[in-house]
Amino acid sequence: MSKGAQYHQDMPPPGGYRKFNWERTYPKVLWRPGVIIPGLVGCAVFGIYQAYYQKRHRQTEKFEDRDILNAMEPFIAAERDREQAFFFGY
Repeated sequence: MSKGAQYHQDMPPPGGYRKFNWERTYPKVLWRPGVIIPGLVGCAVFGIYQAYYQKRHRQTEKFEDRDILNAMEPFIAAERDREQAFFFGY
């Protein structure tokens, strides 16, 4: 019979393999309460700040628009009266 193939069986390293962790591992949670609560409070404070200043800006714009219309009212009335006079032939 001919010489058979030479087989080499893999064996563990000397001293054995390192220990395998069989325990359950939990993922690290990014959104913990110490992050979420300050984030929500910060967003709420920023929203209140924005709402307050937008309201003030709208009030200022409304006041300025009303002020301009009040200043222009005599001129608008004069134009309207002139057109009426022209229409009725005065």
